[in-house]
Amino acid sequence: MSTFQLQSIAQDELIDLKLYQAGAQNCHPAHLYGPAIRNHFLFHYVLSGKGTLQSTNSKGEDRFYELSSGQGFLISPDQINTYIADYNDPWHYMWIEIDGTLAKRAFALAGLSFDSPIYTAKDNQARQQIATQMLQLTNHLDRSSFFLSGQLYLILDALIHTSQTQALDVQTKRTNVYVKDAKDYIAHHYHRPITVEEIATHCRLNRNYLSRIFKEEMRIGLQEYLVNFRLSVACDLLKFSDDSIRTISEKTGYNNQLYFSKAFKQKFSVSPTVWRNHNRIMPNQ
Repeated sequence: MSTFQLQSIAQDELIDLKLYQAGAQNCHPAHLYGPAIRNHFLFHYVLSGKGTLQSTNSKGEDRFYELSSGQGFLISPDQINTYIADYNDPWHYMWIEIDGTLAKRAFALAGLSFDSPIYTAKDNQARQQIATQMLQLTNHLDRSSFFLSGQLYLILDALIHTSQTQALDVQTKRTNVYVKDAKDYIAHHYHRPITVEEIATHCRLNRNYLSRIFKEEMRIGLQEYLVNFRLSVACDLLKFSDDSIRTISEKTGYNNQLYFSKAFKQKFSVSPTVWRNHNRIMPNQ
């Protein structure tokens, strides 16, 4: 049996986020809604059961999505959509209809947009968190606009932090920040005898973890990157300056000239002196 709960909300004084309606429905088999176009953002969260969303993308093409418990779907303004409950296991979902200056941005932070409408909770705890927050709203629609607005912010915050897609994006961005920090540290301190351990300490990461994510991102080990950076600077000095080999080794973080020469030859198969003789640029060239 299909059960339906809906309440429209008057929040005309709100600008950032406005809640237009919220509700829940336990659909009967093959229950269909649409085709329809909305004026605001409408987000459904599936508590149980299954169903299908048919939605147009920004190119006007139809896209079909199969959804089940722990997933949700976003319908954007002016987007044509149809959704239908599964015949054998019809879905039970809750929804919120919102708009405002922050609505699009909030959904985007959760990885949701016109062309990417599907939310998937990253784990069971995330599924429970979203369900709890949405129930807290739909079960207290008679509360003040301040309560409803606050609860709406909590729902959107939960979507952002529990989205499987967004969780991956955040992790990638965090990894990129650490790798960039390590590269910047090398660029500013290569002239000192810095070590991978020192770089990891600067990044506030375990040495092994930093080395792993650095190699995943750069396709080269952190130690090898440091050596290559130093030797690249050394090549410029050999090519364009009159500095001695000892001075160049010191300027590139090698206190031991023999160690510098060994690293250079291992990389270029010739000594620094031989390399300079073949590549040096004279001032009048």
